Amino acid sequence: MRTPDRLPVHAHGTDQRILVGVSTLNRVPPAGRRKLGLMLLPLSLVLLVAGGLPATVSPMLGWKIVGVLILGTAIALLALVVGLRYSARTDEVALHEAAVDAAILATSRCGGGNGGDDRCALGDCTVGDCAVRALPRS
Repeated sequence: MRTPDRLPVHAHGTDQRILVGVSTLNRVPPAGRRKLGLMLLPLSLVLLVAGGLPATVSPMLGWKIVGVLILGTAIALLALVVGLRYSARTDEVALHEAAVDAAILATSRCGGGNGGDDRCALGDCTVGDCAVRALPRS
């Protein structure tokens, strides 16, 4: 089954509005965010080493300050890498959950997949999402 490229936008106020509309980061697909994080990782590691050496080895105060500033930049880049990977993973989970919800909804519609009977598997319904409502949400 193919998963959608973007998160679905839900107009109603349920718990399905995971990350939609929160930031513009959702415009970038999860694979692109993961690639960007992997591209920034070597740079941040090099900066971590380049800042750590003057901050710890140099006896001069000026070089220690420069080293600490470079270390701060490296730590900020590492935090960005971790955030991009976490965001990509969260959106991928949301995309897969949306695909599962869509599959359950498609198979649980009244009159669909149950031999033409006008009742859902869990009882009579008018909306057509009996199985989706029966799933526990945490």
